[in-house]
Amino acid sequence: TRAIDPNWVWSIMRVESNFDPTAVSWANAIGLMQIILPTAKSLARDTPHAPTRENLMRPAVAIELGTKYLEKLLGRHKVIPLASAGYNAGGGAVSKWRKQFGDVDLDEFVERIPYREANLYAKSVTQTLARYLWLYQGELLALDLRPIGAPEAAAAPTE
Repeated sequence: TRAIDPNWVWSIMRVESNFDPTAVSWANAIGLMQIILPTAKSLARDTPHAPTRENLMRPAVAIELGTKYLEKLLGRHKVIPLASAGYNAGGGAVSKWRKQFGDVDLDEFVERIPYREANLYAKSVTQTLARYLWLYQGELLALDLRPIGAPEAAAAPTE
């Protein structure tokens, strides 16, 4: 198990693949969590799973590798909207943006994300998460909107 909200995982799967384990995107992202093979190779280290197209179409493998990446992104970027943007655009892109404008409130930060797809993705995943929390737990999504700041200098990416 990972130290992440399962509702967030469901939200990622909803936005990524609409829950289709055989989905393949124009960018050759595969499965429920829409993982590309180069990323899968990195994520499959220390797991019993071969990073293959077929394995990424197996829900258990896709979820294990996808949540491994989500947990890493959340550890690095601290809040779900930024970790979600990192899932879409890459954690390095979010680090760059945090250096550029990490001093603004979270909602403004998301609006400033320069990649249109990542901007819309962060909003869509967050909105879906809010819906799932309300529908399945009767809770409102509460986000701390204070600035997240620049990434820590010691926080080098680890794959």
